[in-house]
Amino acid sequence: MRLYVKKTKNKQGVKESLWIDFTHNGERHRKPLNLGNTPANKKIALNHMIPTIQLAVSTGEFFKNKMITVSEYMDKSFELQSSNRKAPTIEDYRSKYNKHLKPVFGKKMLDSIKGTDITLWQNKMLKDGYAIRTIKGVRGILSTMFEDAIREEIIEKNPIRLASLLSARGMKKTSEDDLLPFTINEIKTLIASTETTQMKNFYMLLFTTGLRGGEAIGLKWNLVDFDKREIKISSQIGRGVTGSPKWDSFRTVPIIESFLPFIKSQFEITGEQSEYVFLNTLNNPYWDISKIREGNWKKDLERAKVQYRKIHQTRHTFCSTMISAGEDINLVSKVAGHSSPRMTLEVYSKYIPRDLSDFGNVFNKI
Repeated sequence: MRLYVKKTKNKQGVKESLWIDFTHNGERHRKPLNLGNTPANKKIALNHMIPTIQLAVSTGEFFKNKMITVSEYMDKSFELQSSNRKAPTIEDYRSKYNKHLKPVFGKKMLDSIKGTDITLWQNKMLKDGYAIRTIKGVRGILSTMFEDAIREEIIEKNPIRLASLLSARGMKKTSEDDLLPFTINEIKTLIASTETTQMKNFYMLLFTTGLRGGEAIGLKWNLVDFDKREIKISSQIGRGVTGSPKWDSFRTVPIIESFLPFIKSQFEITGEQSEYVFLNTLNNPYWDISKIREGNWKKDLERAKVQYRKIHQTRHTFCSTMISAGEDINLVSKVAGHSSPRMTLEVYSKYIPRDLSDFGNVFNKI
């Protein structure tokens, strides 16, 4: 059993800690002793800890419950993140973990995950039709957990760093292809065929303001100003948790002319009975946008015979339509609540009008 020093970089510099390295029944084991690299700690390790560990190895006690599972540590990782991430974000991450990661990695020991395991999982996600951007987002949840475990000296390396780079390998699913905005005719068809008035109003809110789903279901009447024709966005609801908007994008959104009759119609439905603009069948605010997606959105698109897209495509529709119409990209970015105009430009640049017939005419005056 060998004692060695492991060096790791952190914000304070380089941290040196004591680890042990040994082989048992053909399997190599490297474990932290949770001691810093000092002469006194080395004596403790050599004279007390290592003999105790050697005895535990020989009796088999060392290998009983020696490591927690991925699911067990993921719960702790989410708890560690709770101080610097919003509650709806944590719930969203937890939902993605349960859907995409837990079935594959949940019961495995934390230190047993290898780079090849991550690569195989990535390849399966690609074959199932998920976009690279989606896979990277889900993978980031797992990577954060491994980094937390490294900081606690539970594992040495993040296996995601050893996985193969993501490649679509001929598949058409890219981040740009994720943009599938609705046409004006498709919007008209959807609204006309939607059976409930509330859902007509809800869809028009999404299409004409670019609100995120969580922001729409969290909207309250005291933030709707009919006189100024504007809506203030100050919160969102995700998986039953109310929090601030993504990127803390507190903003004011104009009520455009085509949406005005719809928001007035909605006031007649819920304006006198609730502080929330949209209510479910139990007259409560929606728990999550997924309730509308599963309960209404899919059925309404099918009834309208309009190609299915995720409900988030209403937001892409708002941004791409506004930019295609020549609206200022900085204003569109502000109304949509993007992190920056640069992000808006990177995603929607292909929708900027490119009529070059008059390009450069200003110099003809020279």
